[in-house]
Amino acid sequence: SQYSQALAVATDSRNSRLALAILQNIAALESTMGRFSEAVAHYVSAQELATTTRNSAAQATIYHNLGSLHQRLGDLELASDYYRRALEIRRQLDMRIQSAETLGNLAELYLTTGEFATAEIYIRQAAQIAQLADDRRRLASTLTRLAHLKQLQGNHIGAMAELDSAEAVESGSQTPQRRIDYLCLRAEFSRQAQELTLADRYLSDAYRVLDSCATYTNRQRVDIINAELAVDQKRWREAYTILAAVIARSEQLRGRIPDPQLRTSFQGQSRFVYEQMVKTLYNLRKTGELPGVDDSLLTYVEKAKSRGLLDAMNGMDDAYGSRHWAQLRAEEASLLRDVERVEQSLADDSDALSIKRKMSALADLEVRVTDLRLKQSAAIPDSARIYTPESIAIRKIQASLPDERTALISYLLTPESSYAILLDRRQFAVEEISGRSEISALITEFARLIQVSIKDESLLDSLDAMAELLGEKLLPHKLFSQGTYDHLLISADGILSVLPFEALRFGGKYLIESSAIASVPSLYLYRTGKDKSKASRPTRLLAFADPRNNSQLRQLPFSAREVDWISDAFGKSNCTILTATQATKSELRRLQLSDYDIVHVATHSTINYSDPRRSKIWLSADTLLTEGESTLSLAEISELKLSADLVVLSSCESGGGSLDIGEGLDGFAKAFLQAGAHNLVVSLWEVEDFTTAAFMKTFYSNLKSGYADALRTAKLEMITSPRLRHRHPYYWSPFKLIVGRDRR
Repeated sequence: SQYSQALAVATDSRNSRLALAILQNIAALESTMGRFSEAVAHYVSAQELATTTRNSAAQATIYHNLGSLHQRLGDLELASDYYRRALEIRRQLDMRIQSAETLGNLAELYLTTGEFATAEIYIRQAAQIAQLADDRRRLASTLTRLAHLKQLQGNHIGAMAELDSAEAVESGSQTPQRRIDYLCLRAEFSRQAQELTLADRYLSDAYRVLDSCATYTNRQRVDIINAELAVDQKRWREAYTILAAVIARSEQLRGRIPDPQLRTSFQGQSRFVYEQMVKTLYNLRKTGELPGVDDSLLTYVEKAKSRGLLDAMNGMDDAYGSRHWAQLRAEEASLLRDVERVEQSLADDSDALSIKRKMSALADLEVRVTDLRLKQSAAIPDSARIYTPESIAIRKIQASLPDERTALISYLLTPESSYAILLDRRQFAVEEISGRSEISALITEFARLIQVSIKDESLLDSLDAMAELLGEKLLPHKLFSQGTYDHLLISADGILSVLPFEALRFGGKYLIESSAIASVPSLYLYRTGKDKSKASRPTRLLAFADPRNNSQLRQLPFSAREVDWISDAFGKSNCTILTATQATKSELRRLQLSDYDIVHVATHSTINYSDPRRSKIWLSADTLLTEGESTLSLAEISELKLSADLVVLSSCESGGGSLDIGEGLDGFAKAFLQAGAHNLVVSLWEVEDFTTAAFMKTFYSNLKSGYADALRTAKLEMITSPRLRHRHPYYWSPFKLIVGRDRR
């Protein structure tokens, strides 16, 4: 309140330097209080004022604070970008102490990502500056980071010695906040070294100090260490109580984060707390200490996944109605086109001076894109809703299953051990399986073997063996004690999102030979039943194929034949087919997309793994729009107004994207679900034009049997194909059904 009054005075007196300082203090205070919408808005205001007044020192401070905010919320890549911009300005202005502060934060960031050598370089640089300036507080902070580094390297004695040195430097001037920092580090280090009694003692001291500095961050930090200690000591009931409070506070804070991407980052950062809760509930279930934990166990498994997608499907339409937000999105799209033009011209440039200028221009454009995205965070309306999932009722899900031959499997991957939950009408079963690293390594090798064994037949036995091993790991016999199922619905996690389950071998044959398989990002999305509003009229199809543009991508002549074959299944009068030069963005905008039941896209797609928003589907060059409008970006896809029961992305790698822990793939599937599609078929890797066309013809001709069954029929036809080459999993297993509404 007092800062606000001071800001009004500074603004009235046109004291921009004072106004800048107050805006930053307000933003920092609000960030500490967990009011992120307000913090971001004030940082944006401060940034605009610093730019207008050309106050470089303030600009550097804002960038540093934004880095700290994004680091806290888990977006380490963006945090690193802001820190580097702050460090560059501070070094130019010879702001040595401030540079040491940024170096220290960069070191902490690299410790988090496990890049210890880089972290140590930054720590040493920060320590040298602090010693030369005789800045005891900053030197102590640097020593605590060095202690953290040594602990991560397995040197527990060295870590504790560095903490002793840090506390000695600050002796006599230690604040309650610094005291709790040291106690938490000592408790965590002792726990990791299995000195549990000592860890308990440090933790008790930390709780006593907590009363004098009970911020959200401090309370969460102390409680999380306490919960981990309880888990280590198998005090499951106590761990459950503490973790429930931690997660409740985390969920409340998550609702205050304005930007969807930041919420996803924060969820990923908080993921390990959900993992600990699932481990705790699994053991409570096994020991029988807490009866009736099944619903809670499944709820926390699902709460750990796909929350960004659930948010997007639960109310982001409100945000798209904001004029200011829409204007910022349009500016971002324009900047991204400029970025692409510079990147394309770089590829053809051989002049060193020209390349240097273009790289500088590219860096400037990237900065502007980042700043625009920050402004978008502040512009999202308050009415945008955050998804808060309720407890999953197992009996309700069981009752919704169409028959006794259908089962749901939900996975959660954790570092030490993972969990597979099988749910059918008769049973709820949970089994502990291998940890995340082992499963990831097996899937990576499986993917490699699928790709290389097409050309090297000597590797086929290795591929089959790996498929058997993964089937054994992920589909334990204990869960399938009643036999296999006709239909399996998979709620995957992490790298499992890119695994073609159909190609796993179970009981001596491919899983697809026993079961029709579909995927759902979260059981919270699972619905059954047809859309009765469209049942009385013929199915309407919209198809795009064989686009023509100036890109270097090859033509797709069979895609035009593909959509022609498909249209036969619906009747030409019920189809809108846009091929070649007609397959443009302006034609797409002209159509009432909500009128179509099925949308089929047979074009090229390009995945941008570092920035998913820049992924795109290629259309034909559009003379009615500005230059470069031959693509449909991920952001544009998510804003389409669809009500299609099925979207088929017949383009290459359409099921790929950036893999976020706890979120799964951030790519075309997520964007189309957000746009209103009920179900999708996507491909996990690049496939042949002709093979895809033949596959899709079989799929659509069997569509009345249900999407999963139709997909299975098309795959079985390839497995038994007279062309031995097409029997290989490379050709039939990449096609994946993602279910939002089961219409069997």
